Amino acid sequence: SKVKSQKSKVKSQKSKVKSQKSKVKSQKSKVKIQKSKVKSQNSKFKSQNSKVKKEVNAL
Repeated sequence: SKVKSQKSKVKSQKSKVKSQKSKVKSQKSKVKIQKSKVKSQNSKFKSQNSKVKKEVNAL
């Protein structure tokens, strides 16, 4: 019975590790999404800045 309890402990440890790994994966994908959002914001700002510059030059 000792061996059985050891095996079940190992199983629970493995499942814990799996859940940790999946958590890390979801965190990484969240970070990726954030980065892409920031990139799109930056490109928007850049286009706005160039528009403003053109308007100022027109004046």
